[in-house]
Amino acid sequence: MHGYGVRAFDSAEACLAGICPADGAIVDINLAGMSGLELDERLRREGRAMPTVFITAHDEPGRAPENRLILKKPLDEQSLLDAIEHALATSDGPCLAGDRS
Repeated sequence: MHGYGVRAFDSAEACLAGICPADGAIVDINLAGMSGLELDERLRREGRAMPTVFITAHDEPGRAPENRLILKKPLDEQSLLDAIEHALATSDGPCLAGDRS
């Protein structure tokens, strides 16, 4: 999709088991089980911080970690692409750029 390699996971726990440090993430804040924010926090604690874009169907003022965006659903393609580019440009974690085609 737009030169990005994409993998989908059905839960935060599955993501933790299958993600590599060079990945970036688009994560729903309100997941069943571990939330998207908890997933991001755990990855950071484990030294696997990455560029992350959060999405939600609800208003989440003040909930995004520093340098992270929260996009409200429904979102359009250009807003998502802009958020991905912002996450790549401002992240303190590994960069997705190597995964682009």
